[in-house]
Amino acid sequence: MTIQPLTLHRDHLTLEDIDLHDPYITTNLEIFAFHNILLRNLTSCHTHSATLATSNFEPFLIYTRFTIRVLTAYLHSTDTIWFPAYAQYDPRFHDLIDAHKPLRAAATELADLLAAAEPVTLGSLLGEVEGRLGKLRAAVGPQFEEARFMPEF
Repeated sequence: MTIQPLTLHRDHLTLEDIDLHDPYITTNLEIFAFHNILLRNLTSCHTHSATLATSNFEPFLIYTRFTIRVLTAYLHSTDTIWFPAYAQYDPRFHDLIDAHKPLRAAATELADLLAAAEPVTLGSLLGEVEGRLGKLRAAVGPQFEEARFMPEF
């Protein structure tokens, strides 16, 4: 049996088109799901930082710190485990690792800012937090959403 490469078209993909027992297929679907979750969380953090009530400072800090920690862990795992393994077969994955460097730096800076913040002092930092979240979301979005960052097989 010959295996044909799967071309994912967002508007045309159905369960009949894919083999959910193929580990390569499920891994790619998991990456897409993870990207979607991270983008939604970053968007939510950024959106709510603009209209945050004082009573919600603590939950906001917890949720935003968690989101940044998950993003950082994801970037670390893709850049040190997944993409180097894939790069053995396709050197274009090295470009993806390089594209993540500014994301990791921005996420680390934001994590450091949030680590120093307390609910009582967050009010004075909200403008900076909102700005950094917006820039991070704007940088992450194209890498996670656009096909130009994913090699075609």
